[in-house]
Amino acid sequence: MVDRFESIKLVVESLREEDIVVASYIGATKFETGALRPLPSTLLLGMLGGTVALGMGIAIARRNRRVVVITTDGDLLMELGQLSPIVKYNMDNLKIIVLDNEYYESLLTPRPTLTGDGLDLAAIARASGIANSTTATTLKELSTALDNWLDKPESMCVVVKTNRGKSNAPIRHTDPIEDKFRFIRWIEETENINIIGGEQQDKILVKDNIGNS
Repeated sequence: MVDRFESIKLVVESLREEDIVVASYIGATKFETGALRPLPSTLLLGMLGGTVALGMGIAIARRNRRVVVITTDGDLLMELGQLSPIVKYNMDNLKIIVLDNEYYESLLTPRPTLTGDGLDLAAIARASGIANSTTATTLKELSTALDNWLDKPESMCVVVKTNRGKSNAPIRHTDPIEDKFRFIRWIEETENINIIGGEQQDKILVKDNIGNS
C-alpha cells in the first residue's frame, strides 16, 4: 500500500514544467495534486468519470505535449471504455496514473469499489492495448514504472494501490472555472494559438456563474 500524497508527489516531481497534467477534481486527489503542482499546465476536472477522456482529447489535440492523467479507481470505473481508443488513435503521449484505494471515499456514504473484490484495472488496460500497464504496491515499484515508461513514446497505465484518508493539503483558493481559463490561456500563450476570445469567455463565465445564456 502506497501513501497517496507521496505517490502524487513522486509523479509530479518526475514531470517537466511544460507537461500537461489532467487530474480529477473529486476528493483528496484534487487538493493534493493542486498543492503539489500549482501550475497553469495542471487542469483539474470537476466531475467523476471523465478524467481519462479529457486527457485523451488534449493528447490528440496537442501531440507535441506529454499529457499525464492522474485519476482514481472510482473515476475510471465510471467509464472503462475510455481505455479502448488510446492505442487505436496512437496516443503515445498519454500517460495514466490510477490511484486505487479500492473505495468511493468522497461519497456521502462511502463504499468499496470493485477493485477491492479483485477487479484488475492494469489487466483491463493491457487488454485494451496499453502494453505498458502494471500495478504498483510500493513507491519503488511506482518509481521503476515511471523510469521505464514515462519518457518512452508509448502510452502507459500505472495503477497505484494507495491508502485511504482525508487530505492534509491546503484548501485551494481557485475554482474549476478559474482553473479552466488559466489552463486555456497557458495553452494559447505557449502554443501561440487562439482558443477562446475574451467576449466568448465573458459569456461562458456569466452562464456558468448565474445560469444566464
